[in-house]
Amino acid sequence: MAGEAILVAAQSGRALAESARRAGLRPFVADLFGDADTLERAEDYRPLPGRFGTGRLGGGALLGALDALAERAGPRCLGLVLGSGLEGAPDLMAEIARRHRLIGAGPETVAALKEPLGFAALCRRLSIPHPAVTRDALDDPAGWLLKRAGGSGGGHIRPATRGRAPAGTYFQARVPGRAFGLSVLADGRDIAVVGLTEQWSALTLLRPHRYGGAVLRAAAEALPLPAALVGEITGAVARLAAATGLRGLASADILSDGARWWLTEINPRPGATLDILDRRRGSLLLAHVSAAEGRLPPLAPRRWMRRPPRSVTGRGITVRCRRSRGPITPETGPAPVRTWPGTRRSAPCSPRAGTGRRRGRHCGRGRHVCTPSSTRREPMSTSVKYPSVNALTAPLVERLVADAEVLRLAVTQEPGGARMVDAGASVRGSIEAGRRMAEICLGGLGTVTISPSGPVSSWPYSVVVHANDPVIACLGSQYAGWSLADETGDSGFFALGSGPGRAVAVVEDLYKELGYRDTATKTALVLEAASGPPASVVAKVAEAAGLSPEDVTFIFAPTQSLAGSTQVVARVLEVALHKAHTVGFDLHKIVDGIGSAPLSPQHPDFVQAMGRTNDAIIYGGRVQLFVEADEADARQLAEQLPSTTSNDHGAPFAEIFARVNGDFYKIDGALFSPAEVIVTSVNTGKSFRGGRLMPELVDASFA
Repeated sequence: MAGEAILVAAQSGRALAESARRAGLRPFVADLFGDADTLERAEDYRPLPGRFGTGRLGGGALLGALDALAERAGPRCLGLVLGSGLEGAPDLMAEIARRHRLIGAGPETVAALKEPLGFAALCRRLSIPHPAVTRDALDDPAGWLLKRAGGSGGGHIRPATRGRAPAGTYFQARVPGRAFGLSVLADGRDIAVVGLTEQWSALTLLRPHRYGGAVLRAAAEALPLPAALVGEITGAVARLAAATGLRGLASADILSDGARWWLTEINPRPGATLDILDRRRGSLLLAHVSAAEGRLPPLAPRRWMRRPPRSVTGRGITVRCRRSRGPITPETGPAPVRTWPGTRRSAPCSPRAGTGRRRGRHCGRGRHVCTPSSTRREPMSTSVKYPSVNALTAPLVERLVADAEVLRLAVTQEPGGARMVDAGASVRGSIEAGRRMAEICLGGLGTVTISPSGPVSSWPYSVVVHANDPVIACLGSQYAGWSLADETGDSGFFALGSGPGRAVAVVEDLYKELGYRDTATKTALVLEAASGPPASVVAKVAEAAGLSPEDVTFIFAPTQSLAGSTQVVARVLEVALHKAHTVGFDLHKIVDGIGSAPLSPQHPDFVQAMGRTNDAIIYGGRVQLFVEADEADARQLAEQLPSTTSNDHGAPFAEIFARVNGDFYKIDGALFSPAEVIVTSVNTGKSFRGGRLMPELVDASFA
């Protein structure tokens, strides 16, 4: 096969192209990203339109790209290998199969494995544990997730809402456990196990289940699950492969708590872990070709499981990687180091893999292509002595509790557990309570006031936020970055945690960049939730913080409440800091910040309340950042930060939300930022403006 051509189509073709080169093949690639590594390895390349994770790779443009690449490849072409991106487009895949020789699972197999209700029925028939699925209306959505049929990457998964699942989506019951992937080779009748990986999430506020990476354990940890469970899982995947005629490389997504397990889905293609598994003699891509032709290569599953790579091997979704000082684990993941966007393309670079000894050269996962660059974001200097956000907020929390009656709050102490402060779930709460919650979220490093004058004259009261250490206040404390779910599966509770408790637990990779960790004997966490956390979540938070449950205070309120809506609007400065971080601006250089947004009226409906709080910031929010940077960097930051940079800008958020059928993933992430931004260079005194206020859209939303 050496010297023969092979076609590759995927959301990211880098790993497949690299594997093809290792096998002595000439890859002709079509993908979304066109990053430097892929272009270096591809014999020829065609860019594709589309958005990552939609399951509809390239649309009709893919057919033209593949036809052109096939003509360039010539008669010595093995066929076409498909990576991720076509799971939600069976008709397109069938048309591709009519034009090109597919190497791997065919359209019928993919349809059988990726149609949610049919796949669930098949699992029941084969006695395979699988979470319940439905498209029917849910009376109580707390124990369910909403997923897109054929979606990939986890970014499409979010908590379920009431009513029927929107078109193209379905509900799946929440189940507890850690995420694993079993990669196999299948020949239509049997399978051979390639490797068992453990996965982690790279969550964001809107995408709490987004795939972040995977790790293949070292020899001492070859089986992160009990051997008996691995045997059960392997047998189940083998039955599915035989029942559907699965061929080639594939992977099974598993959730397990160590005693039980659930198969959530089968990915009938070379998966995201290809580049950490393809590290032995020979080529997994050639093994994929052989298995697709009905010949399993001599890759004994037990021998593979007993002899994993000598060092920990991991693959992470990052923007740029650097040398590792320790093994990659699902808890730490690869440390992200971002670079400034290098081209106009809006697609991200493809991910890279690495080992515990050394990680990849350069890579990407963001809204822009990153070309190789010497620019690196290192962790913020640990020589800087940042104040303790927990020490600063402790008196704020006690004053909130002491004034509970005046503020219309309910304070309870769980038996042998944490203190709960209900600021709007079962009580009325107040705007003042929300203002105080926001100052607690800011770690005591910021002030929040309700001002009678504001940028939107028809709604004259505004929330004004100021932080003279905005990076630690907003990202180190206020940012809702801690995903908290009831892992027992009993309550279905899910919320994102904000506030000083995050800085004690430091479970998020963001703290590696900030170079900040706080210590405390007592802490507090703020939740945007309609109830207090269950005992399992309380225990998880206390354990992560190294405290007893009685030393943790949970303050919670839903968005529909007076307090909840106020504290959300008070994130106007935080979203600007978060977007500055996303576009790769050096956080060291942000020295002060102030922001304001109109106080949104309360609304009893969650979607309307969420829409109003978002619109307050997106169309009525104004932020000024003070940076130690030259004028070129300050100008560029002012141009990049406002919500006007988003393709979805220009309609009330509730309307946008309805337009995408309640799928957050389809909303452009650039929308979540202030309407107008002023960036002042303290080095020169020159200020630069970007974006614009749109009071007419605030009026339409608030009315």
